[in-house]
Amino acid sequence: MVQELYSILDNVIYLDIETTGLDEKGSEIIEIGAVKIKEGVITTYSTLIRPRGRVPVGIYNLCAGLTERDLLSARSLNNVKEEVLEFLENLPLVCHNSNFERKFLYYHFPEIKNEIMDSMEFAAILEPWRKEFNLEALFREITNIKKTEAHRGLEDSIDTLKVVNSLILRQWAREERSSKKNKSLYEII
Repeated sequence: MVQELYSILDNVIYLDIETTGLDEKGSEIIEIGAVKIKEGVITTYSTLIRPRGRVPVGIYNLCAGLTERDLLSARSLNNVKEEVLEFLENLPLVCHNSNFERKFLYYHFPEIKNEIMDSMEFAAILEPWRKEFNLEALFREITNIKKTEAHRGLEDSIDTLKVVNSLILRQWAREERSSKKNKSLYEII
């Protein structure tokens, strides 16, 4: 799968987490998935995290293929913490709806000091006419790839990478067609 990936951006990590709820203090991180692009080399990271408490049944329905057995056999947050921090290094993180990831990461991993960028905000800036900015809608409409939403860490990280790539390419194409002679995004970057 990594061989098929390409990122326009370099030295970033696309990251997604799955949780047992929406409140970072009362809910737990149960999955982390990430795609690192460093000096043009792409690596991935994916882990399940054993929850301390019960997982709402709806989470299993939302996260395709995830089972209670998977989570109960996973390592604890303390056992994966060092590994996660080592993978993240100090590279910027790109998350879709970063406010959600930010509050969970900063609460459960206070050691994380990485800058976190929001691909949803990026989409809203580049294509403000859109009606929906959730990852599934952007992926479907921008990449033209048909798939069902899995709500899994690594898969959502890969989808975020593809959406960001597509948004940048679409912006470059608009600038190429533009009759205005302003500096292009490509020139600015």
